Amino acid sequence: VRIRHGFIRKVYSIVTLQLLITVAFIASIKYVMPINRFFFENSWLLWVAMIGTFAIMLTLACCDGVARAFPGNMILLMIFTVLESILVGVI
Repeated sequence: VRIRHGFIRKVYSIVTLQLLITVAFIASIKYVMPINRFFFENSWLLWVAMIGTFAIMLTLACCDGVARAFPGNMILLMIFTVLESILVGVI
């Protein structure tokens, strides 16, 4: 039971952190005009974020060694979260 609670706490902590990062990116892109202008003047960033998102998804889905190795999987998950946040914020 203790292991299960620890796992659930870890999963919810990661999801909460992802949501906070996403909300922060969306709010900054929407309400901070210099950031807003920057993303609309540099539309290539949208393509970089989209390609990066798919590359990380494929890496995590296809490479079990990468998906299960501790520091690497968390780094890729946070990069994925930032890229997705940029996509949602610009959209």
